Amino acid sequence: MIRRRGIVGKAVRFLLRLGFRTVGAVLLFLVLGTLAVYLTLRGMMDSEKVKSLIVTQLQEVLHRPVQIEDVLLTPRGVKLKNVRIIERPDVPGHAMLDSDFALITVKLVPLLNGQVSLKNVVLVSPRISIVRSESGEWSVSDIFSSSAAVPLAGFSLRSLAAERSRIEDGLLRIDDRLRKVKYVIEKFNLSVDEFDIGRSFGYALSFDNVNSFGAKDIATSWRVRGMMNLASFDWPKAELIASKLSVSVDGLPIQGSMGVKGFVEPEVDLNLKLPEVARSRWLKYLKHAPDLTLPAGRLRARMRLRLPGRIDMLNLNAEAGILSVAGYGAVDLGGGAPAFAANLDVKEFPLEQAARYTGLLEPYRLEGRAGGKITFTAGPAGFTVHRGSLDWRGARGILGQHGFSGDKVSLVYAEKAAGKPRRASLTVSKGIVGILSDTLTDIDLSAAIQGSDLVVEDLRFKWGFSNGRLKALVRDFASPKKLFVLGSLDRLHWENLSRLAGNFKVAASTAPAPAGGGEVKRQPWVKSLKYSIPEKFPDTVGHVVVDDIVYGDSFAKNFDILWGLGGVSPTLKDIGGDARASFGPGRLMDLPALRKSSVFVDIMLMSFAFQHKMSALSVWSAATADPKTLDFTRIEGEYGFDRGVVSARYFHVDSPQMTGYAEGTMDFYKEAVDMDILHRLNSRRSGQLPEAYMDESGRFALKFKVKGNLNTPDLNFVLNRKLAADEIEKTLAEGKNRAKTRIKAEGDLLKALGKPWWQ
Repeated sequence: MIRRRGIVGKAVRFLLRLGFRTVGAVLLFLVLGTLAVYLTLRGMMDSEKVKSLIVTQLQEVLHRPVQIEDVLLTPRGVKLKNVRIIERPDVPGHAMLDSDFALITVKLVPLLNGQVSLKNVVLVSPRISIVRSESGEWSVSDIFSSSAAVPLAGFSLRSLAAERSRIEDGLLRIDDRLRKVKYVIEKFNLSVDEFDIGRSFGYALSFDNVNSFGAKDIATSWRVRGMMNLASFDWPKAELIASKLSVSVDGLPIQGSMGVKGFVEPEVDLNLKLPEVARSRWLKYLKHAPDLTLPAGRLRARMRLRLPGRIDMLNLNAEAGILSVAGYGAVDLGGGAPAFAANLDVKEFPLEQAARYTGLLEPYRLEGRAGGKITFTAGPAGFTVHRGSLDWRGARGILGQHGFSGDKVSLVYAEKAAGKPRRASLTVSKGIVGILSDTLTDIDLSAAIQGSDLVVEDLRFKWGFSNGRLKALVRDFASPKKLFVLGSLDRLHWENLSRLAGNFKVAASTAPAPAGGGEVKRQPWVKSLKYSIPEKFPDTVGHVVVDDIVYGDSFAKNFDILWGLGGVSPTLKDIGGDARASFGPGRLMDLPALRKSSVFVDIMLMSFAFQHKMSALSVWSAATADPKTLDFTRIEGEYGFDRGVVSARYFHVDSPQMTGYAEGTMDFYKEAVDMDILHRLNSRRSGQLPEAYMDESGRFALKFKVKGNLNTPDLNFVLNRKLAADEIEKTLAEGKNRAKTRIKAEGDLLKALGKPWWQ
C-alpha cells in the first residue's frame, strides 16, 4: 500500500530546510562582511600612519618617549611589535616598559576619525621597571598626578580605557634607591575590566616573588581578585577591594580578603585565614629557632601605610587555636632591617593547653587561666619589653622540684623611663609553695623589681601552724650582692627548721662527692657548716623575731636576732660584721639530748650539768645527779666577726637555777677556739663540796677555759681561786660596756626597709 505524506509533515520539513538555509546565509554574510571590512580598512589605513598616531598619543599621556617597531593590522586587531617606553632623563639607563608585542583591539569608527579608542589591550611578556629615587619619589608618580587627567591635545589617560586590558606573564622590577633594596616580581599577570578613572572597575592580579630571610630564600605566590576605584586620580578618595586574596608563603597557604582606602596614606583592612606553623618550620629560617607551634588561626587587622616605610597598626586581632591576641602598633621599614613596636592584649586562656604551643612549658605542668598585656619593640638591636602585665587565676605548676599554686598571681612590669628606675611588681593571693620538702601556704605576696634591685614589699604566709611575715631587699638580684631582711614568725617548730636547714645543706653543699659513688665520710661539724655555704653568698643584713620557739617539750619566747654579715664564703676566711641575739623566758627539756644536738649547746650546758651533778652527789642523790631540765629567764649575746674570727663580746644565761657568762673567740677559718666561761648554781643542796667549787657566798660556781680545736675543744677548769659572789654580774656589765650600744645593721635596715612593723 502506498502511504501519502500528510500536508502537515510537508510544511514542517519545508520550514526546517528554510531555517537552515537562512542561518547558513547569515553566517556566510557575516564572514564575507567582516573580511570585506578588514580588507577595506587595510586599504584605507596606512600602518605607519596608525603607528604614528598611537606613538604620538601615548607620548602625550605618558610624558616619555615611546618606540614601536611595527604595526600590523590583523583580524584580531592592531598588533604592535617591540613596544618600548623610555624612562625620563632623570632616571637614566631604564626603560619603563619593554614588550615583545602588544595586541590592541580598537573601535573602528573612532579610528576612521583619527582617534584611538581601545576595546581590548594585551601586553605579552612585558618587562616593567619602576624606580624610587633617594628622595622618595617614584618614577611613575607623574603619570598619575592630577595633571594627567587634564586632556592634552584632545587626548588624556582616560582615552586609554579599554573594555578589557591584560598583562600576561610579565616581569616587574622595583629599584628602591631610598631603602637600597631591589625586588624582582615574576609571572606578573594583571587583568582589568571596564577600566575607568572615575568609577569602580574589576581586576585580577597574580605574581610570584622570592624574598630573602637571612640566608634562606622564601618563594611567595599571590592571587588577588576584586574591584578598584581611582576616583579620577583624587588619591585620598581612591579605593581597592580584594574580595579574594590567596597567598602562598614557602608552601604555607593564606586566604582571605583585603580593603584599601586612599592611596596617599592608605588605610588597609585585612581578614586572613592562617595555616598552622609547626615547630619544624622555624628551623628552616632561624639558626636558633624557638620551640614554638602556632595552630591554624585568623588575623584581622586595620593599618595605615605612612611614607616613607612606616605602617601604623591601628587595630589587630589574631587567633591561633585557643590563643587570642588584640592590640595595635607600628612597623618601620625605612631603616633597612624591619623594626616593630606593638601593644598587645592576650586574652585569658587555659595554661593546661599551653604545651601545644611550645615544649618549653611541658616540665612546668602549668594549670589555671592566664592573660595579660605587653608593650614591646623588636628590631636589629633585639627584643625589649617596655610595659607588661599578667593575671593568672587558679595558678598551679612545678618550678624545679617544688610545686606551687595560688588563687591569683599578678605581674606588672614597666621599663625605666623619665629618670625613674625599671619596675616589675608581683602579687600572689592565697599561694602555696613547696620549699625543700616543706610547704608554705596562705601566701600573700607583694614584690617588685626596681632598677636592678628586687624588693619584697610584703610577704605573709603560713608554715605549718605558724604565721609569718617578711620584707626583703636584694641589691642587683641578677647577681646578688647584698640582702636585707625583716621577718617575724608567731611560732617556730625547731624540728621544721632543722629539716629545712638539712635539706638546704644538701641542696647547697659544696662538699666534694665521694669517688665511685660511695658514702660521704662524716665531716667534723665545722667543716660540715662550711660545706653547706654556697660559693656565692651575698652580704646579709637582717632582723628576725619569733614569738615562740618549740622543740618537743622545750620552748623559748621572744626570740630576737639582728645581724649584719659580709664576706661569707665556704672558707669563712673573710667573714665580717656584727650580730646580736636574745630569747626568753623559756624551758629546756631533755638536756642530754640537747647537749648532743650541738657542740655550742654542749659547751654552755656542760658546766651547768657538771655543777648540778656535783651538787646532787654531795648529798648522795644519784637519781637526780644528771639534770633533765633548765628554766631560764633570758639568754642573750652579742658577737663581732672579723676576718673569720667570731668574738663573743658577751653571752649571758639568766636562770633561776643557774647564771652563766662567756666571752672569747672562735676562729672558723683556722677552726680554733679560745673562750672563758663562768657558771654558777643559784641554789644548792646541803652537803659537802670542795671549797674550790664554791664562790665567796657559798654557791657552787666555776670558771673554765674552752681552748684548742673548734671541733673537739679542751676544757680546763680554773680552780686557783674562789669566784666573787657578784663576779658574773660584774663581768657581764663589763662585757656589755665593751659591746656596741647600736650595731651598724640597725641603721642599714632602717634605711633600706624602714622601721620594723613589730616596734
